[in-house]
Amino acid sequence: MNAPTSFAYQWQRCGTDGTGCADISGAASQTYTLASADADHTVRVQVTGKNADGQATAGSAPTTVVSSRSAPVSTGRRTVAGTPEVGEELAASNGTWSGGATSFEYQWQRCTSSTSCANVDGATARTYGVRTADVGETLRVGVTAHNTSGSTATAYSDQTATVTSNGGTTTVVTTRNNRRPSLALISVRRVGTQIFARFRVCDDSTARVRVTPA
Repeated sequence: MNAPTSFAYQWQRCGTDGTGCADISGAASQTYTLASADADHTVRVQVTGKNADGQATAGSAPTTVVSSRSAPVSTGRRTVAGTPEVGEELAASNGTWSGGATSFEYQWQRCTSSTSCANVDGATARTYGVRTADVGETLRVGVTAHNTSGSTATAYSDQTATVTSNGGTTTVVTTRNNRRPSLALISVRRVGTQIFARFRVCDDSTARVRVTPA
């Protein structure tokens, strides 16, 4: 009953969130070949079924964001939020990209000058815990954008201000019958409700040194 006897199609280009859709000129076939103008948008199709009694139109769900055939292109600067001080946490922003970027990777770098930067081993998260080894140098983050065409591109943030120590860098603890051992904070990282700290203890005794949280 009421079975359509014919169908008409109209493809539409929408925003990244699937709203603000508008007809694509000439895209009125059952199939549609994506064009360069579709990059960084979503698309959907409106199908109109017709029979002797009339017609009705229904729309598909929008696609995911369309990627370009080439690598994403940076269109806005990445930034680093936080204080460059030992024990603090820095956080990277992705910046803005064209080309349908769908995922991002991060690599933090330590810089000795405006042109000499090297990767910090294992520092590949969006956040970074500032450590003692960073004191006197600057930091920056490289953000690599991926799109569904399999292409990638990397862009870097500006360098932070010079990293400073946390109010004196070294906290000293003592044990009986021993010269004063030193404790240097390397890094602090927060995961959920837990805080993990890495530190280095220098002691001239063979006995164990116990560090108890306050």
